[in-house]
Amino acid sequence: MPPGTGKVPIVVLVHGSERASALKFYSLQRQLPADGIGVFVYDKRGTGKSGGGYTQNYLLLADDAIAAMNEAKRVAGARTGRTGYQGGSQAGWVAPLAARI
Repeated sequence: MPPGTGKVPIVVLVHGSERASALKFYSLQRQLPADGIGVFVYDKRGTGKSGGGYTQNYLLLADDAIAAMNEAKRVAGARTGRTGYQGGSQAGWVAPLAARI
């Protein structure tokens, strides 16, 4: 989260099809807070520090993104402003599915 106590927009970074750790390699988790945007980043199942098996099941991955959004809102609490998803590659399919909920 960016510094301060006021509400901020929050973005959940949705993983692409790569098997690398988002927690380790996604630079937006550092760039966006510097611009006043909160970020929630997580490792896609089967990657990095995440458990489970790697999958390309978009509906299952959308469920994970929805869970990540719920956790982002919980952690941010009263600072939660507008929320949304961001991601490229495979996330271009997963994020719209998650956003429909």
